[in-house]
Amino acid sequence: MESENQTVRPGAAALEKHLSLVPRNYAPFAHLAAAPLIGIVVLVAAIVNVESFGWTGFAVVISTLVFANLVEWVAHRWLLHRRRRFWEVLYDRHVPMHHMIYRYGSMAVTGRKEWFFVLMPARGVLGIVILAVPLAVSFRTLIGPDVGWIFLATAGLYAMAYELMHLSYHLPRNHPLQRLALVRKLSRHHERHHDVELMQKRNFNVTLPLWDWILGTMAPKRPER
Repeated sequence: MESENQTVRPGAAALEKHLSLVPRNYAPFAHLAAAPLIGIVVLVAAIVNVESFGWTGFAVVISTLVFANLVEWVAHRWLLHRRRRFWEVLYDRHVPMHHMIYRYGSMAVTGRKEWFFVLMPARGVLGIVILAVPLAVSFRTLIGPDVGWIFLATAGLYAMAYELMHLSYHLPRNHPLQRLALVRKLSRHHERHHDVELMQKRNFNVTLPLWDWILGTMAPKRPER
C-alpha cells in the first residue's frame, strides 16, 4: 500500500509508540475478513429461516438501519469519547490510540499493519451481533420469527458496513476507493471528527451522518485542502 508523505506527520510519534502493541503474527486480511464473515453468516441464517419478506421486511430493514445509526452515534459520543466504568477499553483504544495516530490532515494508514488501529477486534463485531440477539428474540416473540431474523441480519450487515467504510476513510487519497465520490465525501465528514478541537463535539456518525444532522452535531463545512 502506498503511503502519504510522513515528513513531520501529525501522529507519527503515537504510531511509533503503539506499533509495538501489534502482535507479530497479526494478519491484516484475516482481521479485515472477520466482519464480512460474521455479517454473511448472520445473513445466510436469516435467508434460511425467513419465510416471507415483503413490505414488512423492507420496513424492518429501514427501521433497523435508522436505529443502528443512532446506536452508532450514541456509542461513539458517550462510550468512545468518555472514559466510563466497565467500558474503559473502548475509550483506551479509541482516543489515546486511534485519535492520536490519525489526525485531521493525516488520516491515511501507511501500511496494512495499521489496520490493527482502525478495525475493531473480531470479538467486537461479534459482540455487536450478540447484543442484538435479545431484541431479535423480542421481535420474534411479539411480531413474528421473520421480523426477528430480518432485524438480526440487518444489524450484522450494518456492523460489517461500519468496519469496511471506516477503513475506507483511512486509505491513502490515491486509493481507488477514495476516488469514489461517496467515499470521498464521507471521508471528509469523518476527517473533521479527527480534528482535536471537534472530536468531542462533532461528526460522531461514521457510516452515514443521519443522526449528526438530526441532533445538530454536524461540523460546519470547511474548504477542501
